[in-house]
Amino acid sequence: MLSATLIALLLAGCGGDTETLIPPAPGPFKGIHGLTFDNEGRLLVGSVVGRAIYEVDTVSGAVVEFIGLPHGMADDLEQGPDGTLVWTAILEGRAYARGPDDEIRVIAENLPGMNSVAWNSEGRLFATQVFDGDALWELDPTGETKPRLILSDLGGLNGFDFAPDGRLYGPLWFKKQVVSIDVDTGDMRIVADGFGIPAAVNFDSKGTLYAVDTQRGEVLIVDIESGEKTLFASVDPAIDNLAIAPDDSVYISNMADNAILHIWPDNGEVKTITSHPLSVAADVALVPGEGGEPDQIYVAGVFSLTRINALDKTVEQIASVFGNEIEYPMHIDYGDGMLMLSSWSSGTIQMLDAKTHESAGLFHDMGAPHSGVVVSPQEVLYVDLLRGALVRFNPEQPDEREDLLSVQGLTAVESGTQPGEYFLLIEGDIQKWVEEGNSFEVLVSDLNNPEGLTLGLDGKLYVAEIGSRRIVSLPADGSGPIREVAAGLNIGFPAPGGIPPSYIPTGIAADAQGRVYYTSDVDTALYRVTPE
Repeated sequence: MLSATLIALLLAGCGGDTETLIPPAPGPFKGIHGLTFDNEGRLLVGSVVGRAIYEVDTVSGAVVEFIGLPHGMADDLEQGPDGTLVWTAILEGRAYARGPDDEIRVIAENLPGMNSVAWNSEGRLFATQVFDGDALWELDPTGETKPRLILSDLGGLNGFDFAPDGRLYGPLWFKKQVVSIDVDTGDMRIVADGFGIPAAVNFDSKGTLYAVDTQRGEVLIVDIESGEKTLFASVDPAIDNLAIAPDDSVYISNMADNAILHIWPDNGEVKTITSHPLSVAADVALVPGEGGEPDQIYVAGVFSLTRINALDKTVEQIASVFGNEIEYPMHIDYGDGMLMLSSWSSGTIQMLDAKTHESAGLFHDMGAPHSGVVVSPQEVLYVDLLRGALVRFNPEQPDEREDLLSVQGLTAVESGTQPGEYFLLIEGDIQKWVEEGNSFEVLVSDLNNPEGLTLGLDGKLYVAEIGSRRIVSLPADGSGPIREVAAGLNIGFPAPGGIPPSYIPTGIAADAQGRVYYTSDVDTALYRVTPE
């Protein structure tokens, strides 16, 4: 067993050449959602995963951080008549405000799923809970009085806006409708229905109502009298929100592409202001090439699944949320011709054919899957993070689940070099566990906040030490020496309170030549290190 205090003495080299395969995203974005034009005409864009609000230049596409950690998480945002900017932090269950004095304050909390926000013409403030709640509230912009409940169990009232007549108009995500609501009486009327998944609506200066359908990738004009829908523009699915510029042109966000699109009001022509191949840079898996074909690198991007050709570096988006049958993939593993996607946030595991990318099953209520291995199409192992359990699961018989281990601090599992042998990441240790006999062996201990354990095709173990901002490797038998593969890395984006510390996992994979692929959750980028 090697302790962290010996690592410095046993380092065999200090890393190799680093190559950028996918450069950092603008900002860098980590999935974008709500957007708004403030009173000065600036386009502001919110990110939940990135915990930030960004200012975007609508001409050049340049992005700068407007409000960052620790209070910048924004699913939706809007500025009031007096200049107070309000935004919703959905994972925190809070609404924040920043007034003209630039002081940030919490104006509502303990409201899980805090989602959309808007001001009416009287300067009154309203917000909704969606997904982790389902309600419409009136908020006090000062935070001095408690929120007033207007309606509950609406069906997921998402990005909404106020009409000139004072009524609130908004989409019901789960009921596939657009409705109008009197915020004083609670009277709710159906305006239009038949959407795929309506995500947001906004009025322009002439009273025209625009709506976005995230599932179908459509921007529609809705007649609020007849409910008739007219297609205005078609784009890729995973649209999240929209904003109307002072000149009445339409801007929309796409969370899967980290894209902001500008649509001209006179002809519906679409221009991309900014976009990126990765939505979020989470876990990574390597699928070895067969018959001389190049290796393929897959990145689980929360809102998308992306494939990169290891030889020519071409990038292809394989799937996106709402456009395909995937649900917020954060971890990915490959084995026996199958890709396994998992997500602690949605509690899902999904199996995909690695060649055709056809789904072989999407499974819900799996706990909090945090890491896994594909033993065969009939057997996968995964870590249920919240329970510290190692679970065996048969995708072909979904009811067949078995807890193999329950270990406090268990965060990752990786296949071993022999059948029935596995490597486990338990707090700061890498341990080898053999199922037959239930034997454990500590290979290395006291690692500094490790993430991303993998057994490379070269037969070595690789792990990212987030606390030390580096990647190290060691022989799978633990005989040493430990090698520093890369140092000074931009990894380890901090998690919000109440969220697993790993949050966005650092992905690592290694090919037969010992070249290491890793993701930067800070940069939203993919890199390859060639050892010295």
